[in-house]
Amino acid sequence: MAGRVPLAALGLALLLVSPARAAGPTVLVRYGFDDERIETGPDTFAVFRAAHGRVGLSSIFRRSGYRSVEIRDVPGNGDFSELQGYFPEERTGHVFAHFALLTARPEEELNIALAGPQRFRLGKDGIAFWLATREGRFVHVSDSIPKKLAPVRGFVWYDVDVAYDVEDGVYDLTIHEEGRAEPIVALRNQPGAARQRGSAVDVFSFISDPVEDVSDVTYFVDDVSIATSRDVTVPPLVAPGRRKLFVDAFAELRRTQDEKVRCLPAVSLRDFGVNWSGPLGARGLTLLEDALRSGSQDEAGRLPADDARGRVVRAAAQWREGCGTLDNGDATTALDRFERAAASAPEGRIYGLSVVLALLAAGRAAEATERLDAIAPEWADDPRLAIITARLAVVRGDVAGALEGLRPAAEAGDAAAGERYYSALFWDRRWREARDFAITVARRPGAAHTAADWLERAGDAAFQLGDAREAREIYEEAARSAPDQASLFLKLADAAFLLEDVESERKYRERYFGTLREP
Repeated sequence: MAGRVPLAALGLALLLVSPARAAGPTVLVRYGFDDERIETGPDTFAVFRAAHGRVGLSSIFRRSGYRSVEIRDVPGNGDFSELQGYFPEERTGHVFAHFALLTARPEEELNIALAGPQRFRLGKDGIAFWLATREGRFVHVSDSIPKKLAPVRGFVWYDVDVAYDVEDGVYDLTIHEEGRAEPIVALRNQPGAARQRGSAVDVFSFISDPVEDVSDVTYFVDDVSIATSRDVTVPPLVAPGRRKLFVDAFAELRRTQDEKVRCLPAVSLRDFGVNWSGPLGARGLTLLEDALRSGSQDEAGRLPADDARGRVVRAAAQWREGCGTLDNGDATTALDRFERAAASAPEGRIYGLSVVLALLAAGRAAEATERLDAIAPEWADDPRLAIITARLAVVRGDVAGALEGLRPAAEAGDAAAGERYYSALFWDRRWREARDFAITVARRPGAAHTAADWLERAGDAAFQLGDAREAREIYEEAARSAPDQASLFLKLADAAFLLEDVESERKYRERYFGTLREP
């Protein structure tokens, strides 16, 4: 009877198939480091070069072609060297990874991983596959346990093939040593690094020693390929290192944040039904602070049931818990917590307002409108009322009404209302008004600490207007006052790309993602 074909061997065969294949498995990324496709970016890879270490192209050792990547670290420098690569997120099917590895110092530590959106931690959507060298041997971490494999020899190439079953959370691992026909490692159905079924992957990492900082390793990587068993279409790169412009990616993130319903901040003790002449006292204030920080009702639970302090603190803790569940997308539980808080301390006005938010998040706009109408008089000119009213107007499709409701508070200088007003203009495609408003806010007296943020928003609106030159000028002004605001340099890279300024595009992009080229 014929034996089972190892998935890792099948994966290697798949990776050698031409990417022009019309159907079947898909090559997600492939790097031989021999051509000009070595641009860093969010859809290719990033380079983290430690002080006195190195991550760069090398022609000294290579598995194929004429270049590989050298990764060298220096112990005790408080940093590490890493080549970190990205590919489309995979949550189903099999993921096949192939790479070639040569180490000059087998006794020194190095680490290689496939991980997901939670990046390099042991857990769901974190590290799925983890291979390392320790004291002259290959080691893989399976089910959270480091397990020794074959010895490692210096200055010898090793071909590593991994076939990861995403749904089952297991993998096959094959390692071939240069000059030997039989594999030195051939493992089947190994539990993933954290033994998590359905743990997605979208990133690979070749790193030195990120924890102890004692590794003096130098190693080389070549012929990196990642494929999936699924027939998928991989979007092309629209600019060096990226499948969409940074401006568009940040805009999508901002829209997600804008549309997500969250608790509005409390601004005074009155929001919780507390006034300075009330019975709360110093002890009660301490308990209230603890409840708002942690959501714990433990201390308040020890107070008598009729104690006013316990009632106020328990309500605040329920509100804090409700805000957490609302932020996690559980509007039903959040609504229950807010209703309980309002019943326990009806004088706490923030609770009724939060009930409206939870109803809105649950898609119960009509009920949210009724509840808001009932409590609106006690909120008078509070800008938080304008924010929620605007949310309801947007749900009803009345963007103009939302803008009119927000305008007074926004123009009066309320920060939260200003952000909502700008977002409403931006998403309504009223980019000229959004740009002008953002510049006005940035120029206000006393706005120096937020000027860069608002100038960035103005640049985003100018970008949407199709004026890359004006956007570049605005981003540059913002960067002068906020030289560490990384998003500005990524957007400046976009503006330079559209203006066909190749050198500036590379300079700005590589300031964030690094480069394999020598400085």
